Amino acid sequence: MPGQAIQMTVCIPVYNAMPHLPHTLDSILNQSFRDFKILIIDDGSSDESLAYLQSVSDSRIRLIHQQNAGLTATLNRMLEIVGSGWLVRQDADDVALPDRMKRLHQYVERYPDAAMIYSKAAHYQRGGLKGQLLTTPTNVTGLRSFLKTGYLPSICHPSIALRVDAALAIGGYRFNLHVEDYDLYWRIGIQYDVHMIPEILLAYRMTGSSISDQNSRKQATNILFIQYLLLSRLWQRNSLPYEEIVSVLDTMVDGGHLNFRKHMRSAMVRYGQGKRIAFLLLVMKAFGASPRSFLKRFLLGNNGTIRVGAPPKLFEARASLLWPNS
Repeated sequence: MPGQAIQMTVCIPVYNAMPHLPHTLDSILNQSFRDFKILIIDDGSSDESLAYLQSVSDSRIRLIHQQNAGLTATLNRMLEIVGSGWLVRQDADDVALPDRMKRLHQYVERYPDAAMIYSKAAHYQRGGLKGQLLTTPTNVTGLRSFLKTGYLPSICHPSIALRVDAALAIGGYRFNLHVEDYDLYWRIGIQYDVHMIPEILLAYRMTGSSISDQNSRKQATNILFIQYLLLSRLWQRNSLPYEEIVSVLDTMVDGGHLNFRKHMRSAMVRYGQGKRIAFLLLVMKAFGASPRSFLKRFLLGNNGTIRVGAPPKLFEARASLLWPNS
């Protein structure tokens, strides 16, 4: 808040994060700006993560080991015990660029009333940046005007910093649906100022074994549920529990666009691995899955407004099923 010293803590949830964890932690310990704390919660790792963390000596680090509770519960515990004004997200396999904390500190100073600051991010493989992630930009009014269009923003979760009191005031993270980030963005963005640093400050490690890759259709349905909650708020309608409408939402998933995203994600992994022929074949598959999504992606590039979710008119067409009590 205005007039108060800025206190920031980098929070790293860890679960079976070897062999990438040392690189991640080194990128935090060697930041150009060093006035911050580090909170690490090992969420019941069964590999060498905890032993490695116990071997690291730095006065800024607070290490906690807990029984496996999952990401949502771990993030909420971090919000409750962080002990500083700002919580800076960092995943255990991603890499912070050297000036990440410096630029975050400068933006918190610039926007003292903001509740969330985020940055651009890039794909990371084989020691280098392999392409920028699509990120929804903010304008001078922050994220709120975008949310009022009824879409969710595309933001790389490990790139964000949260003002702790605001995040707690909206109830922290919710749901174990692997879309806890999208749910947080709209709830905090509707009530508070949110701003983007228009620079790549995080290197996001691409793998082929992430939650989103393994359960892509389920995640797409879950994202529509979060969008449904946003629209319920905007349209002042009474939302139903997940279990009562998930079957309706599943019928709204665009299978072609979903396959396009899967092929493009796999293509980026192959590109980072230097497998150019496999990359081109997957790009061709992506075009075949959804020519419209393909052309939109490459015409839009990294400069347009990235929207996550289905057109709100599709929800309105199913209003009698989604909002029967409104």
